Parts: sequence; structure tokens; C-alpha cells
Amino acid sequence: MGKIIKITESQLKEMIDGLITEQEEKIYTDFDQVYDYKLQNNRWYAKRKTSTTGKWYDITDRPVAVQRLNSRYGTNVQAATPTPATKPVPPTKPVPPTKPVVKPTPVNPVLPQIQKSGSMSSEYANKIDYTKLDPTKDTMRICKPGTEDCSQFVNDYSTKIKYVGNAWLAYRTDAVGKKIWSVFDKLDNADIQSYFNIYKGIKAGKGDTLVPTIKSLEQKLISKSGKPSNLQVDDVVGLFYPPSTHHVEAFLGSGEQGKGFYPNGMPGVTLKSGIGHTFNTHVGIVGAIKNGVPLIFHNIKGNVVSTPLSLANVVWVKRPV
Repeated sequence: MGKIIKITESQLKEMIDGLITEQEEKIYTDFDQVYDYKLQNNRWYAKRKTSTTGKWYDITDRPVAVQRLNSRYGTNVQAATPTPATKPVPPTKPVPPTKPVVKPTPVNPVLPQIQKSGSMSSEYANKIDYTKLDPTKDTMRICKPGTEDCSQFVNDYSTKIKYVGNAWLAYRTDAVGKKIWSVFDKLDNADIQSYFNIYKGIKAGKGDTLVPTIKSLEQKLISKSGKPSNLQVDDVVGLFYPPSTHHVEAFLGSGEQGKGFYPNGMPGVTLKSGIGHTFNTHVGIVGAIKNGVPLIFHNIKGNVVSTPLSLANVVWVKRPV
């Protein structure tokens, strides 16, 4: 009668797992001198004979080794297809939203706005290159005049003007046009006294010494009045021209024009009312308006200059009718 050996459930499990393992694994040590091989779960494993770790490596994905082992030991293990190594895919950069392509709108060059006189005489109609006129500074020698006299140039330039005469008399000459603006019509008591003192000095034979005083008074009146506004093409303008040699002649000539401003050698009613006589020695005409800037054409001894209003010493304005 055999012995009955009592074992625990856990011991029984270990025995069964060992039998299963022995049945599942079969180790082959005679294939070569370097590795031992084993067959487990229909896969081939290899381990170095000298291994100190006892670790087995799955070689089922090596077709040549699997075929040779199958041939040697009569097994039928299917070699696994090796998984190709793949390079890590770099993260995709976010694609910025595509902006619509906006073609620039072609910009037409801004051409200067030039207003010319419609009353220019045929003598000057084709002599002036308006594209060269500068609205910020003097433009010299814009045309060749037929005279060196400033008044005669204005008279010849416009067909609207019948007669100009001397520059200092033109403001009170009806043939030049309608009075628009003047620095001489806003005199205060000090200005009136200055007029009278200059007149007395000239009459006393001191005219040459009074030129600086005459210039100073004219400059003072210009500073007080500022610039005229709303100038139009063909407007005739009186100009203060410091280099002139006619200041004394202009002051006395305009002061005694007609009935005169000094009857009996004393200031008359007109002068006492704050309206003085003009004594400018130069005259010009608004020959063009460029980009909104009035350009005054004036003749300086044969050199016709275009001067923007900002640089011109305008003392009065008349408008031909």
C-alpha cells in the first residue's frame, strides 16, 4: 500500500506550474558553442552559455536563425517580421493663418495745382515754365521782360490793366483796378505824426537823411497789418523794396498827389482820419497760384522774379476789373 503524502494547495500549484513549464520549455545546448536555445510558446529564445544573469532573448524575429533551428530540431516556428525602427516624428509647428494677399492700390502722383492768368498778354503767354515755380522761395528769371521798369512790366503782362504809372501812385490810380487792401489805411496817432515829421524834413531839404526813417515806418505798417488774404490771379500788389533808391521821391510824390495830404503844409483831413498816402517803390502782379500759394511776379531791373506771398512785403492790393 503506497504512502499518502499530504501537501498544501500552494505546494500543489508550484508542482503543476513546474510540470507545465517543463512541457512548454525545451532547452537545446548542443546547437553551437556560444548560445543555449529554448523553445517556449512556439518562439525561440537564446542565452549565452557564459551568462551570469540567466536572461533569455527572443530571437524569433531573426528568420535565418529560426530556419536553422527548425531544420536542426524538427520544429515549425514561424519567424516574426521584425518591426522596423522608426525615427521620432518632430512635433508639427502650428501653421499661422494665411493672410489674404492685398495688392497695393496704385497711387497716381499728385501733380501740382497751378492756376494761371487768363488775361496774360501774348508777349508772355509762352515764356514762363510754371513747373519750375517754387511756392516756398523766390524763383529767379522766370522770363525775359521787354523793360527794366516794374510798373511797365505789370502793365504789359496783363490785358486787364490799362495804365499803372509810378509804383507809389498806382494805388490811387483808378485804371489799375478796385482797392482791396492796404497797410496805409490803418494809421494810429503815432503813425500820423511820423508821416508829418518825414514830410516836414523832406520839405526842409533833409530827405537823404530820412531814408532809414521812411523804411522803418513802412516796415512798421507791414508788421501791424500782416498779410492780405484771398489773393486772386491778376491782382496788382504794391511792394516794399528796401534796396530802392526812390524812397524819398515816393513819399513826397504820393503825399502831394492830387489835392495832397498836407494842405498848407499841415496834415489834411484824410491823413488825420488815419488814411495815409502810399510810398512803396515797387509793384508786382499775382501771376499764378500754385498749390494754393499766390506767386507774385515782379521785375527787378530786367530780372522777373516769382515770390511766394509768405516772402513778399505786400503793402496794398488792387483788383483789375
